[in-house]
Amino acid sequence: MIIKSDTWYYSIITGIGLLIVFVTPYVWNVDFTRWIPLPIATYFNEIHGSLFPLFPWHGFLFLGASYGVFQQYNTNNKNNGAFTPYTVTALIVSISGIVIMHYLSKNPAFNIKPNAIFFITRFALVIVLLHLCQWYLSVKNNPGGLFIVIGKESLLVYWLHLQVLYRHIFNGKSLEKIVSRQFNIIECLIAFCFLTSLMFLIAILWNKSKQNYPAISQKIFIGTIITGLIKFLIF
Repeated sequence: MIIKSDTWYYSIITGIGLLIVFVTPYVWNVDFTRWIPLPIATYFNEIHGSLFPLFPWHGFLFLGASYGVFQQYNTNNKNNGAFTPYTVTALIVSISGIVIMHYLSKNPAFNIKPNAIFFITRFALVIVLLHLCQWYLSVKNNPGGLFIVIGKESLLVYWLHLQVLYRHIFNGKSLEKIVSRQFNIIECLIAFCFLTSLMFLIAILWNKSKQNYPAISQKIFIGTIITGLIKFLIF
């Protein structure tokens, strides 16, 4: 609403996204409670337990929007196959990043999350998935379908999978703490597929319930929000 020029808008959101990524290692070394209250300071890094602080996670918001603008205005972007130049480049970057982080993580002093390689690797994986989804929809010649349903319920999926992984519901421990890096690659893939399938199923059922039973679904939604606010403010 503020930036009327498309060129300036694209440049600014790209610049903000890159700035967030590359200043994150410095931000993560700062205890912001020295200047601002703890509830606000928690948003900036993991020092006080925040799982997804603004740095670097807000970079996905800005650079994701930036890449969306790039896709929209790139007239040469004809997705005729599963592996376009963008997909191949992103795949190479993501695989390289995984290999690099594997060796860097052997150093106990290395912190992965605030590192730019961590962000770039994940961002590249998102781009790969984006283009594969675009290719799948073009092959099916269907602008809707499962991907659109999941996209509509992405907030539910995002919130719910965090509750499953990090909420202390198993004798005061979270699932993440119980597993605590004990899975091998195969077990990780099985757990990933199971959790993803569960989230997809819940998203589809919730989407159907909103269409078929809108009044009941609205009451469930409002009730969940109120319960969450009461728990947050009182407990």
